[in-house]
Amino acid sequence: MELNDMKELFSTGDVAEITSLSSDNIGSWCEKGIIRPIDDPGGHGRHRRFTFMQVVGISFGARRRREGAHLRFVTEVIAFVGALPEEKLLAEFKVKRSHLTPFRHPVQLSRPWRGADPNEFNLEQVYYDVVKKAKKLAARPAGRPRGLKFPQGYGAGKKAGNRTNLEVAKR
Repeated sequence: MELNDMKELFSTGDVAEITSLSSDNIGSWCEKGIIRPIDDPGGHGRHRRFTFMQVVGISFGARRRREGAHLRFVTEVIAFVGALPEEKLLAEFKVKRSHLTPFRHPVQLSRPWRGADPNEFNLEQVYYDVVKKAKKLAARPAGRPRGLKFPQGYGAGKKAGNRTNLEVAKR
């Protein structure tokens, strides 16, 4: 997957949208050291930025945490995946090393082990899910529309210049 199609850095809000974690949860994980953003000026965290690979790690860690994984494992996974170059990860996927080992320290990629659920600990599955969500996010127009959308018929009788408020709201 080429990152040229996507943003290079992701905000806390972007990460929240991709991973289904709340922005508050991401902020809390940053304060606890579970996540280490590449750009964190301190303060209220409004300017924290994350790389694509960090987002993949956070997404995988969040899924495992929801399934009851210990925070130490989640922290190690996020650090491990965040530090991997994307090209190396894709090369590992080509040789079928797509699963993170939960019982080895340090965390590493391996082939699925016998008797294991093939979807459990599958980083490749998470990676392509994040790619899909990140592309969708990148395809949005820059900036988000702000302001109220007026319901049909609202202010139809009041004039705004030569147009009614309804005509102005439709623009």
